[in-house]
Amino acid sequence: MPILESLSFMYDNISSQDFGIINCSIDSGLMEENFLVEREIKEVTTRGSDAPYLIETKPLPRILNLTIAFSDSFDEEKLSAVKRWLNQISYKPLIFESIPDKIFYALYEGNPKLFHTGNGQGYIQIQMRCKDQFIYSSTFLSPLYDLSTNNSSVTIQFINNGDVDCQPMLSLQKIENGNVSIINLSDGGKEFGLTSLVDNEDLYIDNENESITTSIPNTYRYDNHVGEFINMKRGVNNIQIFGKMKLQFKYQFKTL
Repeated sequence: MPILESLSFMYDNISSQDFGIINCSIDSGLMEENFLVEREIKEVTTRGSDAPYLIETKPLPRILNLTIAFSDSFDEEKLSAVKRWLNQISYKPLIFESIPDKIFYALYEGNPKLFHTGNGQGYIQIQMRCKDQFIYSSTFLSPLYDLSTNNSSVTIQFINNGDVDCQPMLSLQKIENGNVSIINLSDGGKEFGLTSLVDNEDLYIDNENESITTSIPNTYRYDNHVGEFINMKRGVNNIQIFGKMKLQFKYQFKTL
């Protein structure tokens, strides 16, 4: 992961160049970066057995240790601006110039340090903690599938280019009153269904957080849901769709 090769980066959609800051390394020799995230192994030991019993492995959130330097001299005004930039209260996208298609959602943790000469020259060491173990792709939109005349079923393909499963957002407009069903034939035939929808109803389904929003005021569609929320396996997913509707997927891939 060539993070150390990037002189500049974006955080919260603001470039480090706006602050006269570069990403750097103060060590000589080979660059050292994490290959996989740290994880915990949970085991129990039983009497009479030398080998522990594996319960589970738990990946820890990804940690990025950054050293960022001022390309020119700094003063209190510049330092205050950098503090406001980095002092976020929720996870923000962090993107490095050499890998612009990879997004880290990060917050600083611990105690960042400023090392300086006393006359406006120096650098900052800061630890950025990601919200989970994954690196995210840019956001993609699928084609808009117009199934307004779908009297039986239609099969489409969703290709997950990530390293793990993907739970896409789904925008759906119902055509005519009735039910809809979306079946992933590549995931054991698991079905996502909605019953008793009305003509021209717009729905937004967040499959990762398992929430359903409708355009009809004071209406909740969670009780109309049958089956499971949509999960796309790594690789090719063959999706069978029943019902008249227009739909579109919005998604990010996750890589390790």
